[in-house]
Amino acid sequence: MHLQDSYYAEMNAVGDKDQIGYKAPASTVFTYDVTVSGAKATFSAKNSETALNDCEKDAGTWSVESEAGSSGLKHDASVTGTDCGVLTPSFTSIGAGT
Repeated sequence: MHLQDSYYAEMNAVGDKDQIGYKAPASTVFTYDVTVSGAKATFSAKNSETALNDCEKDAGTWSVESEAGSSGLKHDASVTGTDCGVLTPSFTSIGAGT
């Protein structure tokens, strides 16, 4: 989020992974991506390499959507996948109130 916040402060727009300078960490569990569609940028992490407790392989996606609007940049975090959200119970509070 901080990379996206900094880019937005300078460019008044959301940026893709190259524009914001994001480099995905090496991982044997997750695959990471940043996609941009219009005024929205979405960071996502998917457990594509292994199951995580009861969260089956390829079932979980942790994402933060950053959307540019008239009042600035708003962040909305979500987790998809049965039994995946319990692994990171506070993840969806990322960006709350921004």
